Formats: sequence, structure tokens, C-alpha cells
Amino acid sequence: MNAEKLKELNRVRQEASLLNIGKTGISNDFVRELKEQLKKRKIIKIRILKNAPFKGRLEAVSILRNQIPSVEVVEVRGRTVIITEKRNY
Repeated sequence: MNAEKLKELNRVRQEASLLNIGKTGISNDFVRELKEQLKKRKIIKIRILKNAPFKGRLEAVSILRNQIPSVEVVEVRGRTVIITEKRNY
């Protein structure tokens, strides 16, 4: 990870989460909003709320990665996930 990406990651860590996954889970509206936000920003912070319909945070992350294959999970801390667009080499 280069210095610019690391600086951006540290900035996002300190911000409030941009999107929340709540009791509706990962819906089509959530996916659409996530894709729109990825166009605007490089890195996005997502919070998984306690009332989300998942058995654990890792299940939520795996469902997120399966439904949106163009995202890359950068970091998972507790119920907070930081993602970015997948790089094409």
C-alpha cells in the first residue's frame, strides 16, 4: 500500500461510517448506494449494526464480497468494515 492510500485509510478510520448495514441486511438499495459512493470516494467505511440479520460479522463480510465482487475488504475491526474498489492488474 503506497503512502497516499495509507493516508486515505487513516483518514477514513477516524471518520464516522458512511453506510450502515441494518435489519434489512444487504439489499439492492444498499448495493446501489455502495456503488455510487465508490465512484465518489476511494475508500468507504461501513458499520454493521447489531440488528443486522447475520450470525456474525464475517458472514456479513462474505455476503458483501459475494454480492459485490468489485470490492476489496481492506480492514475489519469489530462491526466496522473498510472497503475499496478492487484493483485490476
